[in-house]
Amino acid sequence: LGLIQEETATVVPALTARLGDSRANVRSAAAHALGELGAEARPAVPALKKMLEEGDTRDKLMASIALRAIGSAAITNAPAQ
Repeated sequence: LGLIQEETATVVPALTARLGDSRANVRSAAAHALGELGAEARPAVPALKKMLEEGDTRDKLMASIALRAIGSAAITNAPAQ
């Protein structure tokens, strides 16, 4: 999914919705995919933070990894001042 960044307007909301899925493997896969999208997944940050606060141990791990990747990508891709 990280390779289809031109589709982020559709992909990010769909993946964000999956963060609330009842199946742990779906939530984990969605968080991983959002992290792969990097800074393009910034709209998912509130949902990932919620997952980090309210999820089980696996959810918290996957959300923290995704948030780190999104934050790192946002910093790396920031325009030069």
